[in-house]
Amino acid sequence: MRGCRDDDPQGKTGQKERASEDQTRPSGKARGLCRSDFHHPLDHRCAGFSGVPAGSGFAGGLVTKDEQYRARQLVFTPEPPAEGDAHLDFGAYEVCLNPNGTLASYRRIKAGEPTEGEVFYAYERIYSVTPRFNNQTYVDTLNPEAIKRFIEITYHAYRDAVGKDFGKTVPAMFTDEPQFSQKKRLSFATDREAVRLPWTDDLEDTYCEVYGESLLERLPELIWNLSGDIPSVTRYRYHAHVAERFTQAFADQCGAWCDQNGIALTGHMMEEQTLQSQTHMLGEAMPNYRGFGIPGIDMLCANFEFNTAKQCQSAVRQYGREAMLSELYGVTTWDFDFRGYKIAGDWQAAMGVTVRVPHLAWVSMEGEAKRDYPAAIGYQSPWYQKFGYIEDHFSRLNTALTRGRPIVRVGVIHPIESYWLHWGPKEQNALACEEMESNFASIVKWLSFSGIDFDYVCESTLPTLCERGGAPLCVGKMQYDAIVVPACRTLRKSTLDRLETFRRAGGKLIFMGAAPKYLNAEPSEEPARLYAESKQISFSRSELLEALEDIRELELRDQNGAYTANVLHQMRQDGADRWLFLCRGSFPYNKDISRSITLHARVKGEWSARLYDTQSGEISAFATTVKNGWTEITATMYDYDSFLFRLSPVAETGAVAPAAAPVSRTRLSVSTAVPFTLCEPNALLLDMAEYALDGEEYRPREEILRADTECRERLGWKTLSDEAAQPWCIEKEPITHRIRLRFRIRSELRVFGAMLAMENPQTAEILWNGKPLSTKARGWYVDRSIKTIRIPVINKGENILEMTLPFGTRTATEWCYLLGHFGTRAVGSESVIVPLAETLGFGDITPQTLAFYSGALDYHLDVTVPQDCEGEELVLTAPHYRGALLEVLLDGEGKGEIVYPPYKLSLGKVMAGAHRVTLRLYVPRTNGFGPIHLTDENLYWKGPNAWRMKGESFCYEYRLQREGILSSPTLELIKPVSE
Repeated sequence: MRGCRDDDPQGKTGQKERASEDQTRPSGKARGLCRSDFHHPLDHRCAGFSGVPAGSGFAGGLVTKDEQYRARQLVFTPEPPAEGDAHLDFGAYEVCLNPNGTLASYRRIKAGEPTEGEVFYAYERIYSVTPRFNNQTYVDTLNPEAIKRFIEITYHAYRDAVGKDFGKTVPAMFTDEPQFSQKKRLSFATDREAVRLPWTDDLEDTYCEVYGESLLERLPELIWNLSGDIPSVTRYRYHAHVAERFTQAFADQCGAWCDQNGIALTGHMMEEQTLQSQTHMLGEAMPNYRGFGIPGIDMLCANFEFNTAKQCQSAVRQYGREAMLSELYGVTTWDFDFRGYKIAGDWQAAMGVTVRVPHLAWVSMEGEAKRDYPAAIGYQSPWYQKFGYIEDHFSRLNTALTRGRPIVRVGVIHPIESYWLHWGPKEQNALACEEMESNFASIVKWLSFSGIDFDYVCESTLPTLCERGGAPLCVGKMQYDAIVVPACRTLRKSTLDRLETFRRAGGKLIFMGAAPKYLNAEPSEEPARLYAESKQISFSRSELLEALEDIRELELRDQNGAYTANVLHQMRQDGADRWLFLCRGSFPYNKDISRSITLHARVKGEWSARLYDTQSGEISAFATTVKNGWTEITATMYDYDSFLFRLSPVAETGAVAPAAAPVSRTRLSVSTAVPFTLCEPNALLLDMAEYALDGEEYRPREEILRADTECRERLGWKTLSDEAAQPWCIEKEPITHRIRLRFRIRSELRVFGAMLAMENPQTAEILWNGKPLSTKARGWYVDRSIKTIRIPVINKGENILEMTLPFGTRTATEWCYLLGHFGTRAVGSESVIVPLAETLGFGDITPQTLAFYSGALDYHLDVTVPQDCEGEELVLTAPHYRGALLEVLLDGEGKGEIVYPPYKLSLGKVMAGAHRVTLRLYVPRTNGFGPIHLTDENLYWKGPNAWRMKGESFCYEYRLQREGILSSPTLELIKPVSE
């Protein structure tokens, strides 16, 4: 998909699955689409530099140069505002707490008024400028005028530049992570820290218009709980009002402009995944999708965020949108392999994703950009020309999953409005919040992994999508025969009215857990009356599935008769036929072992089946069994498998599975150490050197990025990190400083024809063993910004490489590489050039003279086919590898790829005699460009700062990743045996 991007993903400020909403995360980025908040949409001078923090709307700082459009927040604090801190001063409050930390009383007071309780102050603060937002601030997304200005600066510029292709060749405008000012809350009720909440200048006015009361008079109820476990109506209304203001100002306004200009608004919101994260950053995700022509999600770190996808999928279905987008594969690091790409894409396809925005493709790796959330799905990755293997699968799959209409009979009331009631001190609300999050995560898995598809029903948009109740319940384009209310504490009156009508019309209404006690957060007996008339179950998987059994359309069981634990589906009606997609919903326990289940899929109705092989494009009849009005499909399903079936109505069984023919097997001998070929020069990483700033004496050997940071700190400059401003917005300055680096390179042999790879050699003065080097570029390594220059000879013993580089606020001091026909060995924090091995054993390549190698690597297996085996089928099995994928060649001819279990590939029938089987392993760039001094191997968020860790998270020793074919492949000759 090609489109305009309205925003560089500016520093994602809330981390997925974080422990608390007070933590932050840096930016994950999707490239390849035009974007305005990276720089002016028509200015490409800064291509390749790392981005800054998140949120469409500020246009790289161009909008928020004007203070009236800068983000605001309400500050509620025991300290009076400092001079100039308060944009609007809301005065002081007397607050008295009960011994248990709940509100005993509060009142708004005048200056100097005598008080008995503690005094707190409230004011509106405008965000301060920061490098995270290119030395400006984020935008006020509650202010429609600010977003209008954003549209004028950004969307208009793209429309003018793209011209006649706007809305045609370029069909969509991509927005990335719009959000409002983050909501904070106290950890303990007695804490005296400031609480910050999203605000805008006229919020008090619009709140009064909607609810007929002053919000400012009741501010303490946003901070502390009322006594007696009574929810605060004001708190509930505040969360609802801020969520609606945000939706109207941003998604509705941007979507309306896109509609008027013939283009689709697409992209994704910020922090869609949990009740807490949505409350924290958005209020609620689902209402925002109404403004999108192509609603989307963001799936980072190869997470399995089923609710993120299910919320968006539900809106896509209910609004009748043509597609659903995902920005996927971000923050998966260099060594994410094709197995990961497939399974991460498959489960999202099952949950509605049909437009894929793979993350990312760099313009350049220069400077900080190379740490901007690799891997690059571009020429910098050795496997990029093979990525069609992944995309061909999804192209074929999405052709089917955009046809017809989804078969969904169950709706689930989204519980987030009940969560808002508990947005108070964590000590008092943690258990309730944890239980609601657990329920929220459980219900999507219970239904989805048991073969029952469903949609969430958003309470705030239900009145618009459903004018009245009735059975089935019509919500936009969808109809539901059953509605589940999942332990909600409060419901909207508009929701209750529609559920009552639905129930009276014969609809199946199921309440899980206790009856709601509140309507619009106010005590009411009405929910309890409807609860008594409806199906009531505990919050358990078994009772939920039993209650929905009579409307089930699909059943998924394993060979033991149990519901499958991790198989997802999507089923669509396409004319008289149906499409059924089945896939895995979790990573396997061990990808080296070819584990499988026998999957029994039972579909209501009588059907014949054809299997559409989305990898090869082949279509074949598949055996089915019809019994008692149900059709069973039985298939062996390996850990990374997915199946696409087309079902056609029949009155009798379909194809019969042929019995496996007996075969004889002859195993060919494979050497334990084989010759190999490197597809690019081997590399010695130069990442540690003695260093000096300007004319000072050399300091001891240091890792180069750390040396760069230390020099910047000494000069009083901002250090480079994921929060740095983009270079285009930093004023150019004359370079008056220099940094000198001295590398001591040990070699066990004399090497001719080597090259030095580095960035911007033309700006450097370089000495090799005391003699100047020509800085004329002779080529490049990995990325066109990393130039190569000639080294005369590497001597046996110690070699000294000295370089003097310009050092300024816009420069970057980067690792370098020696390239050539030699081997490398890394022990601890030391590395040395050694003779290149003549053969490779099957196992980790890093101790086999390839410590820092990252590129394609050919293993050559020389085998002999006996004369009496002439014409038999040769089958290769290679289950244990670390790399992106394996490509297989027989006598130089490509035979296919080995990627997924059972890791077998037929090489066809072979003649007797000698043959060479070549296994080309695509080794990722991890050990040459990854965070190889990071000690925290389980670090969840491997962003740019993973290369700059401190304390125990950093070590000078090399932490190299295992790469290679880790065990001996097997080659077998197979021929049928007549019985």
